Amino acid sequence: MGLGLSLCRTVVEQHGGAMDYFKREAAPGGTEFRFTLPAASAGPES
Repeated sequence: MGLGLSLCRTVVEQHGGAMDYFKREAAPGGTEFRFTLPAASAGPES
């Protein structure tokens, strides 16, 4: 991973998420990156 992807992964993981990648079959040599984050809980409005 390049430095940008490493930083993205760090931020995503610090927020309780995960980052993954997949080889794209439709685009030779292509890679797709996806991340998931937990849904925000409803809190008291300020």
